[in-house]
Amino acid sequence: MKALKFFLVFSGILAASAFLAPWIYQLTGFKFERILSRLVMIFSLFAILCLMRWDFKGLLRYGLTWDPERSASFLTRGFVIGVVTLGLLTAAAVFLGGREWLPRWKGIGVVISKTLQYGFAAFLIGVLEETFFRGFLYGRLKERWNLFWSLAGTNSFYSLLHFFKGGNYGVPPNPDFTDSFKSMFHLLDPFWNPAQLVPAFLGLLLFGLILSYCYLKTRSLYFSIGLHAGCVFFLKVDGWFVGSVPNTSLLIFGSKNLYDGLLGLFFFGILFLFLTRLLRNNTVKQLK
Repeated sequence: MKALKFFLVFSGILAASAFLAPWIYQLTGFKFERILSRLVMIFSLFAILCLMRWDFKGLLRYGLTWDPERSASFLTRGFVIGVVTLGLLTAAAVFLGGREWLPRWKGIGVVISKTLQYGFAAFLIGVLEETFFRGFLYGRLKERWNLFWSLAGTNSFYSLLHFFKGGNYGVPPNPDFTDSFKSMFHLLDPFWNPAQLVPAFLGLLLFGLILSYCYLKTRSLYFSIGLHAGCVFFLKVDGWFVGSVPNTSLLIFGSKNLYDGLLGLFFFGILFLFLTRLLRNNTVKQLK
């Protein structure tokens, strides 16, 4: 009976994700396969909450309670720090020859529209992923494991999830419901070459640990949400200003994702040191 329930729930998650992915793709313009994998994660989260009969107040205790004095400040500061960090990283890459200044403008109307679109999508990703990983998943793991293993498990899962990208399936310009299912069959393709995943895995793991530090230090998800959203937003708009340089070192500069090269790891290290000073006096009382 439990196996049947799991099969029905999982089938429902895949069907709902396949139905919504094309619509969200048209709305946001984000990579179709990534939207699809995130939807599976989101619906899985809600399924877990429903099956475990968690109430909304229980979820709030994991860091979503709004504190009028601090929450908005955490969101704003986190977002700005995320944008500035990746901005400085990109500037360093341009200075060192790993990227080039290549502004591409398509009119003020398009820029405003895309900025609002990317900003909304970035905060949506920040809210959903931080609620799931730093809130729900970490909250469950810390009930069973010590701090080290809870953080390792949370952020390893967070890192690995980013590699479910759809593999070699060629998504058409206007994907539909059937394309969602075709793409699902290729979500595991990147794992067939694990050596190429190591640099990106380490970068995402470090970034996840930084997000976890912000959550542990503030006992609120809002700083993590802002920081996460700021980084996502920058990764979407930096193509308006800079471009890749052929034959540069992937080891040093990484890919367009910025976090999978030594330069990215260095800047994440600087970010962590900066946050340890910024947040040292900002700890708030843990919610009961």
